[in-house]
Amino acid sequence: MENLLCYLKTYQTLVAGIVGFTAVVFTMLANAYLQRAQHKRAIQHEKQALRSALKAELNANIQIYEHRIEQFNEPGGDKDALMQNKVQDNVYNRLLEKIGILEPGEIKAIIEAYQLIYETPYRIRILVGTDAIGGFENEHIRLKSEHIGTVKKIHKALMPKILAAIESIDQHSKNA
Repeated sequence: MENLLCYLKTYQTLVAGIVGFTAVVFTMLANAYLQRAQHKRAIQHEKQALRSALKAELNANIQIYEHRIEQFNEPGGDKDALMQNKVQDNVYNRLLEKIGILEPGEIKAIIEAYQLIYETPYRIRILVGTDAIGGFENEHIRLKSEHIGTVKKIHKALMPKILAAIESIDQHSKNA
């Protein structure tokens, strides 16, 4: 026993160094684990915030499409009309650089939906002619009565892709 105490006294600096170094390594490993967990939570939060914002804007676009269809179905709705030439895409444009954190299938559905939303005014302008654009900053398209039925069909045909994007967001929100 006396021999052991003699060795400990002789090598106490080495023993203290080994114990201290082991403690530092353990602390670093624990901190790295905690930082990874915190980073993962931050990404999950960012994904949910992104999903919520995009879903809200896609729902707004669906409501716009539904409202237009309802207006065209009202008595006298088949007469000449004005339609907004601009689309609701402010949220998408601001958050586009972050869309990569979402799941691949979800990204595909969202991009397809917004591509169709962007194309809607173009498709309608092709139908009615470029001379049918008006307003101070070309903010509306003048629709003649003979175009109303086709415009209604365009809106109805594009809605399923937008609804699919919303469904994809909902599905991935539940899995998160």
